[in-house]
Amino acid sequence: MKAIRFLFIVLLVLALVIPCVFAGFGDTWSSKMTDQTRIWYGVAMSSDGTKQTAVVYGGYVYVSTDSGNTWTAKATDKNRPWYDVAMSSDGTKQTATTANATDNHIYISTDSGNTWTQQSATPQNPSNVWLNVAMSADGTKQTITTGSDYIYVSTDSGQTWTAKGINGVSWQRVAMSADGTKQTAVVWGGNIYVSSDTGQTWTSKGSSKNWHDVAMSADGTKQTATAYSDSLYVSTDSGQTWTAKSTSGNWRGVGMSADGTKQTAVRLGGNIYVSNDTGQTWTSKGSSKQYTAAVMSSDGTKQTVITNNEYIYTSNFPTVTAFGSGSTNFWSVSNFASVSNMVLAKTNTNVRWTGAVNANDQDYDSNIHMGDKYVSINTAALDSSINSQAQVNMSGMDCNNFRLFYASGFYSSASALITAGTQVANRSNIGGNCNDASKCTSVQCTGGVLTFTAQHFDGFGGDNGGGGGGGGVPEFSDWAVILAITIVIAGFFVMKPRK
Repeated sequence: MKAIRFLFIVLLVLALVIPCVFAGFGDTWSSKMTDQTRIWYGVAMSSDGTKQTAVVYGGYVYVSTDSGNTWTAKATDKNRPWYDVAMSSDGTKQTATTANATDNHIYISTDSGNTWTQQSATPQNPSNVWLNVAMSADGTKQTITTGSDYIYVSTDSGQTWTAKGINGVSWQRVAMSADGTKQTAVVWGGNIYVSSDTGQTWTSKGSSKNWHDVAMSADGTKQTATAYSDSLYVSTDSGQTWTAKSTSGNWRGVGMSADGTKQTAVRLGGNIYVSNDTGQTWTSKGSSKQYTAAVMSSDGTKQTVITNNEYIYTSNFPTVTAFGSGSTNFWSVSNFASVSNMVLAKTNTNVRWTGAVNANDQDYDSNIHMGDKYVSINTAALDSSINSQAQVNMSGMDCNNFRLFYASGFYSSASALITAGTQVANRSNIGGNCNDASKCTSVQCTGGVLTFTAQHFDGFGGDNGGGGGGGGVPEFSDWAVILAITIVIAGFFVMKPRK
């Protein structure tokens, strides 16, 4: 009976926890490049999501180095019918295609998309055009599809190309594993084709549909393919068998994390859909647009989708890898743009904001320095909501001998902040406000933990170097205590009378 009761409790906990683990995944989307509408056709990103490249049909190549927040036009010598782009894991190697009868070329870049060189390769059937491109993590292995020609593979980073596969089918898009060994390509009005030898030979799988896109995990075992006017189809055996998931719709692009657990798919004239269970179930997010493609970083924290008549949209977790235990678990946040009771913690300091904070796309690692008894925030580089009231806790304080400092500016250490700052509280402020109540209020210190309410930031730092009115027991270093004990013991033996 006890075992049954225990099992029931475990199942109840799992039922409550599991749906919340990835609640924030893909919930919040921000529009980018809103100066004008563009026909975005292809998009790619580095494994960490910081470098991104998107191409415009009848426009330019655009690159971003800040996770899709800002974009810069490249290859601006003329408007081209850019169709697709892929990049290596570190973003340095990139390959893009143009696709119409008068401008049908492969372009490569070795400097993260800043400059582009046209390749001389042409399809065996000159009337066909280059379409979708995929590449391995190191960029050496690449595969390109054509409208109704062969599949073309390269093993020298896009310098030379060899025709593979079968001729005469309407190849659409292709995906490959991180090492390039496993590859899957889809055909419009045809089947799915898989390769396990770096694209040298291809085997038909699935059934005939209007397949449009495909994505796979880094090891190639987990795959998802989109079918237009049909469903999403998933495979967990490297593309050998496929199972329909989701509802029917005009599915276009799909992207997934390196482990395949997190996936995002888009519809043309529909919403964005996300899955955190390897494509088994899907949840609608965003709003209805003419979405065409989706990509995400290896860990799934950064995502970008594009439209064929509007803007780029990004969903980025805040960058919080520098913070430790006790910090907010952003995977469980339902809306990055309004995080309630947000907590950041690190080495004897934690901060809990009392109001909602917009954490979407925020780089807290670079712009919040926190450590042993100090926090300093570069408010100019973050959303204004971060510069608001918060409760600050600093451990390791001597409640009889502490000092609290405030400093404007951005500092990388407690000592630098304290040197530049002004003392705003000490022992005499316990139970009341700081000397300047516009900076901090509600000062408390119990059990070595100093707690106060910051009215705003730049930063606060504390030390145990001031008495604040005296009356406390003086603080001694560990060495001073050891020395004192040694003197007492030595004195005992020296003064001990001889018998």
